[in-house]
Amino acid sequence: MTQNPRKLDHHLYGYCIGDNLEFRISPALLVNTLTGISIRLRPTMARLLSYILNHSNERMIEDEKIMRDVFENYGLKCNKQRLWQAINSLKKTLAKCGFSRFIIYRVNNNGFLISNVRIGMLLCYALNNSHFEMFETAKPEKHDQNI
Repeated sequence: MTQNPRKLDHHLYGYCIGDNLEFRISPALLVNTLTGISIRLRPTMARLLSYILNHSNERMIEDEKIMRDVFENYGLKCNKQRLWQAINSLKKTLAKCGFSRFIIYRVNNNGFLISNVRIGMLLCYALNNSHFEMFETAKPEKHDQNI
């Protein structure tokens, strides 16, 4: 790869989930690229999905961390029951958008994990603040996990 002498800025545009689902961060939108179905997410649901996708390579995403980083840091109260409801709502939203795979699993009543689904980051690159292109970069693959 050659070095580009000009500054190349980039930012996270969203995530690819599996083969045909995109989560675009701003505005918070789930898009099925195969069917064209799109669903706009409310801020808390968008933060929850973004947090889970960003931490998808962890063995387990702990309840306490999700409750703090997604809810409490934004002035919202949360407990395990509320978190469970939010995760179930997220699963239903993914299904409405046409994503039929079950990807979020509960672990030992302490957290969640993401199944072996391909999750890639969508990055937007700007060269001289004038030209934007979007590229997918895959997150590190996880080893098969028995669920």
